[in-house]
Amino acid sequence: MQFEIDRPSPMQVDDVVQTADGIRLGDLAPKFQKWKQQKANPGAATDSPSNASLMEAFRKGRTAVENWVDHEDNKTLVLHGDAAAIQGNPQLAAILVEYDKFGPTMRQKLQAHLAFMIDNRRKYYAAYNAMFGSSAHAP
Repeated sequence: MQFEIDRPSPMQVDDVVQTADGIRLGDLAPKFQKWKQQKANPGAATDSPSNASLMEAFRKGRTAVENWVDHEDNKTLVLHGDAAAIQGNPQLAAILVEYDKFGPTMRQKLQAHLAFMIDNRRKYYAAYNAMFGSSAHAP
């Protein structure tokens, strides 16, 4: 048995075949050029950051908050300051503003991490002072 296959000409393929999202093959050339440009310059490729870059930004922001909390100059404010005084600190405000470009969720997460860190440090120093006395200087 022999079957004969009708093969369309290249002109028929461009006219008939469509991709899954309905784009004609002839319309793919501009999209391919755009894709090549995006691959060549990944920073300008998208308006929104990728999930990996968001995670990296959050990690850096979290580290910056931790460094601020643990800095010796901020120890009194962290241990005895109220939320308004802490939020009003210019160095902390600069850290949070730096990450505003990633949206309000990033700020909320960094503020939640700040609250956790402050609570953690207050508990640590309270336990340290209870164990070794208030005259002892915690590390």
